[in-house]
Order: sequence, then C-alpha cells, then structure tokens
Amino acid sequence: MQLRKLLLCLLFAVVLASVPCVKVKSQSIMGTISGTILCGSGCSTAGLSYGEAINVAGNVYAQMSEELDPNTGYALTMCPAVPPGQPSAIGGCTNAQTSFAANANGQYTLELEVGVYTLYVSAKGFPEIVFASNITVYPGQSLSINAYVCTSSGFVNGNCSQTPSAPTPEFPSGQSVITAVGIILALVVITSHKRKNHGVS
Repeated sequence: MQLRKLLLCLLFAVVLASVPCVKVKSQSIMGTISGTILCGSGCSTAGLSYGEAINVAGNVYAQMSEELDPNTGYALTMCPAVPPGQPSAIGGCTNAQTSFAANANGQYTLELEVGVYTLYVSAKGFPEIVFASNITVYPGQSLSINAYVCTSSGFVNGNCSQTPSAPTPEFPSGQSVITAVGIILALVVITSHKRKNHGVS
C-alpha cells in the first residue's frame, strides 16, 4: 500500500514537472510585421495621391541582419547581406518575403524568426527601396510598419522625396557685406598707418 502511494506521488510529480515544459514549447518563437504600402511624393503619374494605398501588386522582403536567441534576446549570428528575396547561405539567418495583389490595397504581413531585419518593398511601377532597417522582432511580437513608395528614387528618413536638386548657393546678406567692407577698410588704414610710422622713424 505504501509502495502504491509512493508510485502515485512520483507519477504526479513527474506530470507537474512536465507541464511548464509543454507550455514553453507551445509558445510562439515567431513574430509578425504587417502594414500598408502607401504612395509617396511623385505618384501623380500613377494616378495616386500622397498617402493613398497603392493599387498595384508587389513584394515585401525581410532580410535578417542578426539572428537572436529567442529565449535571451542575445545575438547569435551576424548575417551577411544578400540580394532581396534570396536565401542566406548562413545557417540560422532566415530571410522572408511576401507578395500582395493589386486589390490588396497595399496590405502585407510577414511572419519572421526572432532577429534584426532590414525591410524592402518593390511594387509595379515603383523602384525597390529600403523602408525600414534595424527592426528587432521578438517571440510573439506583432509590429505595424507602413512604407511609402515613390516613382522617383528619392527616399529620405522613411519618406519619399522628389529627385534632389542642386543646392542653391548662399550669398552673404547686405549687412554681412557692409561688415566685411568695414573690416577690410580698417585693415588698410592700420597697414598704411604702420607703414607711415615705420617710414618716419
């Protein structure tokens, strides 16, 4: 009787000890990034206004730059850059991509391994661009990141810009010119005065 109770207690302890392990294994070690691809500046040629969701098909790529440990968040592997959409040759470095149709209103979703990513977008009629970098994805995390595409190649700080023009030269203001002329005249007077004094002595 004592032996049976002891065995039941041992069995109960084993079951209790295994429950946390089952929970850990069922926890998602993936994260997601989703958002909308929007039209940036210069999109009037595509029949869209700034901030409108694009109405063409395209792709979003996530390139892992650093693999992270899903339990600790510490860096495991530095991942070399490869062309967007191409798999990495380094184990643990997982790149991902997703496509969206023309009627998807620019909406995309990527399911990603834990890591640090650079995000690219390409769409019909728009050049491929990087729209986010150094994005860290943790287990079970959901991030929302929108992107702006441009018909021109200008892209600054996450927003489209027109093709940059040559910088406009800055000319000194009228007051600066007067000040500069005054300084030059003062130097001329001082120099001539010194020469005169030098000649007298």
